[in-house]
Amino acid sequence: MDIEQLHPILDLIEQHGLSVILLFLIIFWLRPKLDRMWSIVLEMRQTIPDPSRESVEELVEINSKIKECLSRLMYDSKCQWAQLWQFHNGAYAIGKSRIPFMFLSLTNEVCEDGCREMRVELAQLPLSMFDSFASDLLSRSVIVHQYTEGIQQRKMEKIMHEYGANVAFMQTVRDEDGKITGFISAVYTDKPSNNEFTKEYVTIASQRVSAILAS
Repeated sequence: MDIEQLHPILDLIEQHGLSVILLFLIIFWLRPKLDRMWSIVLEMRQTIPDPSRESVEELVEINSKIKECLSRLMYDSKCQWAQLWQFHNGAYAIGKSRIPFMFLSLTNEVCEDGCREMRVELAQLPLSMFDSFASDLLSRSVIVHQYTEGIQQRKMEKIMHEYGANVAFMQTVRDEDGKITGFISAVYTDKPSNNEFTKEYVTIASQRVSAILAS
């Protein structure tokens, strides 16, 4: 850059001061980065449902219907816990990959008298804790999971053992497009007397809850 090219810059500095010019250059440099950040924020806001769309009354009614389904499942299957687990968004990773986080929470539960509620503890669990289990969910058959003791016991199995759980029967809950949004679980402290009946009851409950959540 020669002297002639510097004259306009020097004139600006003389007229407005060096600090103003530097501020202008910083804003000019940051503008693309700020635009990018704002576009990410807007996109994230679009993925988060607006809570104002559903009134408290509607949510109470939905939860009441789900509780009724779970109570019926517990009565029919003679399980100790009847549960609805739901997947939910946890925003995105920082960086260009922007890989979405996914979590799993026990949102609705009924249990027998004398059994501890699990719902208080089992929330916001990273999906990475359930890699193999998540793969099993892709099938439309009922999953039967035995919580076995041992050195290789996984974190979730240890948690379930603390509650006295021995085996769980699980079936997916799906939205109107057939996508998995969660699953129904019938949990026992001991093995049920008839596995086939239990699978049928869990399947019926998952269909009922899917219809409730899709309505």
